[in-house]
Amino acid sequence: NCTNFTSQCLKAGGIKQDYTGNYQWYYNSSSDRAPAWTSANYFRSYYKNNVGSSSIKGLRAYTSNFSSMRLGDLVQLVSSGSATHTMFISSPIYDNWASDDPWQYKYDVGICQNSTSAASRQRNVPLSTKPSNREYIHIEGSYN
Repeated sequence: NCTNFTSQCLKAGGIKQDYTGNYQWYYNSSSDRAPAWTSANYFRSYYKNNVGSSSIKGLRAYTSNFSSMRLGDLVQLVSSGSATHTMFISSPIYDNWASDDPWQYKYDVGICQNSTSAASRQRNVPLSTKPSNREYIHIEGSYN
């Protein structure tokens, strides 16, 4: 459910669905969707392997670091090389003195996440409250 939520956020933000190549990311219906749309680990494989070409379209993203994170980027919890959870970055968390450039001077970020458990559906929760086995994903946009 978490990756379905973040996939919907990416699509709403203008990322084009990807129906081509060995790695795909799309949703037409619950019975017609790519595994990467709803599975954290399949999504991880998709974004790492979707490098774009004349025939490959869809999400353009790469593994990054905390300091590069911005609104609309993602964070995955990764353990032993497998992603288990995906979260959407929704806000910078910063001291008042940094208000001229909060993304540059952030010390934490707010995340939104969805889950099958109502208690685990969270909005603008500090990332620091989550486990530290994180992989940061910077979203560049879509390959045309």
